[in-house]
Amino acid sequence: MSPAFTTTTALLMRIPSLTLLVLAGAATHAAAQNVPRDSARTLPDLIVTSTRTATQASGAAGSVTVVDAATLTARQSPTADDALRGLAGVSVVGDGRYGEEVRINLRGLNSGFSTQRTLVLMDGRPLTDEYLGHADLGQYPLDAIERIEVGRGALSAAWGSNALGGVVNLRARRGSPTPRTTLTAEGGSFGTWRGALSHGRQWGRVDAFASAGASTTDGYRKTSAGQAVDWDGRNALLNVGYQGARVSLRSLSTAFIGKGTDELFDRDITRLAEDLSLRLAHGRAAATTEVRGYLTHLDQDLAWHGAPTVGYRQTGVGGYVAHTRVIGQRHQVLAGADLRRNAARVSEFAGVVDRHETIAAAFLQDEITLGRAGLLLGVRADRGGTGDRALTYRAGAHYDLDARTRLRGGIARAFRAPTLSDRYLPPTPFGPVIFVGNPDLEPETAVSVEAGVVRQFGRGTTLELTGYYIRSDGFWDFLADTGAVFRAANITEVPVYGVEVSGRATLRPGLVAEGSYTFTDASYERFTGNPAVEGNYVDDNVKHAASLTLTWTPSGGSTLWVSGFRSGHRYTDPENTSAGLLPGYTLLSAGASVQVGGGLDLRVRADNLLDRRYRTRPEYRQAGRAVFAGLRLSR
Repeated sequence: MSPAFTTTTALLMRIPSLTLLVLAGAATHAAAQNVPRDSARTLPDLIVTSTRTATQASGAAGSVTVVDAATLTARQSPTADDALRGLAGVSVVGDGRYGEEVRINLRGLNSGFSTQRTLVLMDGRPLTDEYLGHADLGQYPLDAIERIEVGRGALSAAWGSNALGGVVNLRARRGSPTPRTTLTAEGGSFGTWRGALSHGRQWGRVDAFASAGASTTDGYRKTSAGQAVDWDGRNALLNVGYQGARVSLRSLSTAFIGKGTDELFDRDITRLAEDLSLRLAHGRAAATTEVRGYLTHLDQDLAWHGAPTVGYRQTGVGGYVAHTRVIGQRHQVLAGADLRRNAARVSEFAGVVDRHETIAAAFLQDEITLGRAGLLLGVRADRGGTGDRALTYRAGAHYDLDARTRLRGGIARAFRAPTLSDRYLPPTPFGPVIFVGNPDLEPETAVSVEAGVVRQFGRGTTLELTGYYIRSDGFWDFLADTGAVFRAANITEVPVYGVEVSGRATLRPGLVAEGSYTFTDASYERFTGNPAVEGNYVDDNVKHAASLTLTWTPSGGSTLWVSGFRSGHRYTDPENTSAGLLPGYTLLSAGASVQVGGGLDLRVRADNLLDRRYRTRPEYRQAGRAVFAGLRLSR
């Protein structure tokens, strides 16, 4: 590991180490009591993504998918984007294994070159950066992730800005009563190597989990100058907690360092984060109060080839307080407030952007169960740093026709606030065109309506069908201003229609089939400044996508899986030109994990077995056939 990584990790570890001493001291003074712990079987069904309260996925009012630890391990997913590929309603651009910037779109609400209309969280804390307002999921390896929760639909009433298409929540692993040390190592095509070491355990009421990992690749392609598009990354996580009868504390620290070469620049990035939370239970009132504070810091340098280096220095400080009260056994009310201050100093080509903003919000949520029916109501008010105001709401309901059939539906409003870059980007040349921000940008908004049914059949078979309609307004793009200058403006209105189908079936003992199909129809109804594209299909959206995975787990714990994914074509320009058309593609991948005893698994994985040449963006020709082999030792 590099000296910078070692120093950074050492600094990060100091805060949770102090916290651990405090937690250990509290544990010795607490009365002896067995605290219930979620088992590996129940954890995947416990979510906070869609409601901000502990809710089981089977009882959620909206569309929720949980990718659990068993699935992440069996599929040998290296990064979060790989684990999400093929899920209903989810579109993935890029590949984090090779250091590419990864974009996630939910329900057809794309956002250009970044993930801005999908909110990405880690344990409920936003991962969006302070300047561009997006999150690169490729920077979050899965060795320290217990599960991934995907809530689809407009969820700003719970989480605020960016949750237009939904929320992706990464849940960090925690220590368990049985001490567990895990070593993972693999290597393969394109000079790609990855390794991770983790340990987790629990001492009474105190638990701790620590992980460190590294990855490197020579890249599957070269730049136009003949250089390998390589990547080298390091990551660390420390999660320490104390769970008492009345008081619970937790500290979560993460670090990521990456360095590599791209077509246009060399990228060097350091990302640090620290979270501290306190949860209080209020006796007989069946109420809890949670207070949380967090600090994030990002340093990134883009050394453009033949141009000045662009430097990003960004810091976010935030927190929230939330009070939950249970009234009887069928009524739960949540009220709280969020506060965040973003600061960025960015050395752009044309000048320095040195800005900050403070964002404040208050939210209220009510969940009621009435016999077979359940009702969820939520409202939230946000105020941005430039005086922007956004009022969002959500109303959802479900009704159980019988023990196996649930109907559900809802309506919600969501928004995305303009970022510091959207508003204050200085005149930036890109070829013959100059782009500039707009301080007068208004928030983007969307109203979403959905209805669905979940049906359980015999032998572990489940089928879920959801239809939705989204009405978005004020989405911004760059609009010709004067001469060659293009200024950010709220110019588009887009209706989106969609259908999501997903299912799981146990074909025979040990053999499981999982599949999904997504239909998305999105077109420009209004495009100010370029009416010729009105009626065209929205760029970067795929109308048809489908996946099917077969997993066989024979006795003995070994696993064999085969997965197929089909993506339809997409346009990459609003004009829907033939030059901007990317054809559809079919991918076939497979993997196996064989237990050889002593907690040792030998693993092999082959991606893109058909060796298809395809692109998810014009600038990204994706990797062809690739094979990886390694081991996982867990004791």
